[in-house]
Amino acid sequence: MAHVFGYEIGSAAQHRFTTHRSSRLSNRPLQASDVELVSSSPLCEDGVLDFGDVQGVAMRVRCWATGRCRYGRSCLGLALVASLLWGGVAEAGGFTIPLVGGRMAGRMAFVGYPDDTSAMFHNPAGLVLIQGYRADLSVLGIYSGTNYQRYTGTYLARDAATGISKTVGDQPLAPGVSPDPPLGVLPNGGFAGSFGLKGWAFGFGVYSPHNATGNFPVDGAQRYQVIKGTIATLYMMPTVAWRPLPWLAIGAQIGPTFATIGYTRAQMILGATDDAELELDASAWSFAWGVGVLIQPIAPLSIGVSYSSQTSFTFKGDITLRKLPVGSVAGDANATSTTSRGKAEFDFPRILRVGVNWRFSKAFDVGFDFQWQNYQVYDAINLSLDSPLRLSLLGQSVEISDVKEPKDSTDSISLALGGRYSPFERLDLRAGILYDSSPYPDETYTILNPDHDKAGFALGATYTFSFGLELTLAYVHLFYFDRTITETKVCQTLPLGGLTACLPDTQAGGEIHGKQVIVFGLQTSYLF
Repeated sequence: MAHVFGYEIGSAAQHRFTTHRSSRLSNRPLQASDVELVSSSPLCEDGVLDFGDVQGVAMRVRCWATGRCRYGRSCLGLALVASLLWGGVAEAGGFTIPLVGGRMAGRMAFVGYPDDTSAMFHNPAGLVLIQGYRADLSVLGIYSGTNYQRYTGTYLARDAATGISKTVGDQPLAPGVSPDPPLGVLPNGGFAGSFGLKGWAFGFGVYSPHNATGNFPVDGAQRYQVIKGTIATLYMMPTVAWRPLPWLAIGAQIGPTFATIGYTRAQMILGATDDAELELDASAWSFAWGVGVLIQPIAPLSIGVSYSSQTSFTFKGDITLRKLPVGSVAGDANATSTTSRGKAEFDFPRILRVGVNWRFSKAFDVGFDFQWQNYQVYDAINLSLDSPLRLSLLGQSVEISDVKEPKDSTDSISLALGGRYSPFERLDLRAGILYDSSPYPDETYTILNPDHDKAGFALGATYTFSFGLELTLAYVHLFYFDRTITETKVCQTLPLGGLTACLPDTQAGGEIHGKQVIVFGLQTSYLF
């Protein structure tokens, strides 16, 4: 037996659903008769599984089987409960974006010799490399060239054990959708200095390593996955570093963190002309900490190791279901929306970084970084409501309360190689290459978390003026490997007897080709 949002659904043999898209394209109410069920299971009699009349529309599923029909009107209520809160929290690029600081972005490999205030993110021990005092402010502008095309053809019914729905045969593609605007910004700022204490450095950094947004067409093929999704974080990290020995430095930090999430998607309702919409707005405070070590066993070589803690948030906010048919909100015959306070448990992954850097001369050095992110902690989204959303559907009372949605993320790794060359004293040129793996499996991929395995390159330059001002430019170009999603757990569901059917046009299967991300970085620094 499998459990769907607290309901027990029996196992079943293979079933095939043929969905008819004409109802949605012609703007008439979607009917259950828009789903054809081909089955060897005895679910219904006379070729029809009858749900009764909904707003004057006969709700039926055509099928070819023998035996008495076992499930009637209550199935639609169960269908809505099982599908209402499908979806995810807004995220992108594994939702951790390690491009903190313009100087780092220009070379990618930074952990082994992090010599500006972005060391507070990459390796706190690196603050001891700062001479005097240093203030940095950087802004990275991101362009994401994502184009997602969803399959619109036939799917097998969801497997009761795995929750996976597979495509059948050649798949037609809906028109592609892209975020609008396809732009984002990553800010970072920091200040650090010794404050007169030899061998010590103190700093304060503000950065946003988990930051993403996406706005998509309200009538696009992706609308049942997401219309709008945002996540923004702010880390405020006091940091201290100490060099107890000439060849050893250690650093540590702890500070408060703040995060907000917002999410809107369409919700299909059988028998209604228009979709409803589900909205989530929530925020949370937490704290994070990190440590780092910098070892220089011989003059040309430096080795850096750092660890950033897992950050656990309990988001609290409003969950609203709006644009409902009149009369569907229990206790209010005229209401078209209902809201409840709720909370969601959400973990941002711990990060382990290892970097080595070799200085061939004062003018030339090369570094290599390895990074591991523990994305297995993001295995599900757990959502609970303070009070259930109560609806009245088909004369039946329906309550929506706690939801657990699987994400099945895996740990991810990044590899980076980069270096710096100074053709003359005040100018530094940088370059680097990167490979980064995606934590998201095909089965839970959506346009809301459009990450892929990727590779790219970076270029950067810094000029230091005689009066202490430093200007840095960076360019990063990432190329994402194509993804073809033929097996998906992501859809809005309609439980039918011993199987769980996906409502037509809601599956997340599809293709993403040619995705690229371009980053332009600007950093201004002042040294004194």
